[in-house]
Amino acid sequence: MFEPLSDELFSRFRELIYRETGIAMKENKRILLANRLRKRVLELGLNSYDDYYR
Repeated sequence: MFEPLSDELFSRFRELIYRETGIAMKENKRILLANRLRKRVLELGLNSYDDYYR
């Protein structure tokens, strides 16, 4: 089972996305972001969102 996207990591990804693209991710996009990140994490054979962020 994949761990939920923590508040801390959601904030860090939001900041990264805004800094790199200028796109502001609101709280209501949390599930969308988590689902897309989970797909990418699994494709890369990583174990967590934190591993992907690093």
